[in-house]
Amino acid sequence: MDLIFTICFNWISYFEIKMILIPQEIQDLLKKPVAILGFGLSGLAVKRLLEKIECECTVYDEKYISDGVSNLFDVNQAKSHNLVVCSPGFSTKHKWVQIARKHCKCIYGEMDFASFFWRGKLIGITGTNGKTTLSSFLAMAFERKGIRTVLAGNIGIPLSQIVADDNGENSWLICEVSSFQAQTLTSMKFTHVLWTNFAEDHLDYHTNMEEYFKSKLNLLKSSQQTSYIGESVAKYAEMNNFCLPKNTKVVNLELEIAEKISKESPFSRLPQRKNYRMALEFWRELGHLDEDLNHAADLFKLPNHRLQLLGTYQNLRFWNDSKATNFDAVIQGLKGFNKPVAWLGGGKDKKGNLDRFVEEIKDQVAYACLIGETKDALNDALSSKSVPCEVFENLNCAISHLISLELDFEDIVFSPGFSSFDMFENYEHRGNSFIKVFFGLKNPSNLSIFK
Repeated sequence: MDLIFTICFNWISYFEIKMILIPQEIQDLLKKPVAILGFGLSGLAVKRLLEKIECECTVYDEKYISDGVSNLFDVNQAKSHNLVVCSPGFSTKHKWVQIARKHCKCIYGEMDFASFFWRGKLIGITGTNGKTTLSSFLAMAFERKGIRTVLAGNIGIPLSQIVADDNGENSWLICEVSSFQAQTLTSMKFTHVLWTNFAEDHLDYHTNMEEYFKSKLNLLKSSQQTSYIGESVAKYAEMNNFCLPKNTKVVNLELEIAEKISKESPFSRLPQRKNYRMALEFWRELGHLDEDLNHAADLFKLPNHRLQLLGTYQNLRFWNDSKATNFDAVIQGLKGFNKPVAWLGGGKDKKGNLDRFVEEIKDQVAYACLIGETKDALNDALSSKSVPCEVFENLNCAISHLISLELDFEDIVFSPGFSSFDMFENYEHRGNSFIKVFFGLKNPSNLSIFK
């Protein structure tokens, strides 16, 4: 995350804050106070942007209540607004969103609304996995070329926060877009879109895979120049009769990297090798030299919790892949190991196909320790495939058990495959808990139970 915030704050400090011009197409909508649904990071950023352009707003949030924030949004409130700006966490099925669609003139997602004020180039990056890595890497590579670049979106920095300080003229914005954000896009126009891959995820939010795919397809439809997609995206589109825009290029992410990047680069092995292939295709489209991207790849450091080697204990290598919050992330990560591993997985259920997932990983798993809400279901599924496994109440117990085994594995891989919210605040809290247990192994008095 340090790289992300360094790029953003360096970019913001470069410019003097300028007057923000209100686009003509939304001027009438701003004649009444704007309703902001949700007062998290995105809601706060929208409020700040509206204050910059001297427009009134009312904030609505079901959980956060304070001066100036209401937990009631009904028909009467909706009729007092022309425009509603919605935070990404609000499903299109949420009752407040349904009320807004029926009784307000217009409703935009936070990212859609903020894009009206951006005047530079806009690169959209999405995918089931790899979004943050690809976004961060390209931002670093552009900065090394002397191109003013800023990161925003699902990476943790709302676009509204960026445009409140500058309109981005003569600059590049790389915007990581989740399916939640993409689902409501109606007006945002991207210069290019990169869609890394498509696999089962977020079925606890989206009705089905088709709805999940359609949300991301919104990005391709809004791209004004060439878009790049991985083969898994193209395959799903073909199998389900989705028509892709003509300016879409399919990238074979399975190709070996012939470019000269060091073995120490995170892009030298799976799954990050695929992110590099996607970046390289886009880099070449822009007319840049391969060697410049190679140098950036050698210097790039992955954000934490992405198949991160922590070290060795009792000749066992410990890997922290807490960011693996879906099945495909686990599958791709385990493919990078030459021998079956001890797998530590489980978490909050996201309604994926568990049997299919287990079938995919069974040959890569020598032994499994299972935690979280899904531990019992995983135990049943793995046992049915004759994979040795056991359930545990917490990370401490699971790891203590693993290091006591005398089995033929060299790597312990914490790659949960599920959401973290059953036991942890987020994937970072989950990963940090794993790290603390690992470093406590050499000093048992420091071991703690993480629930």
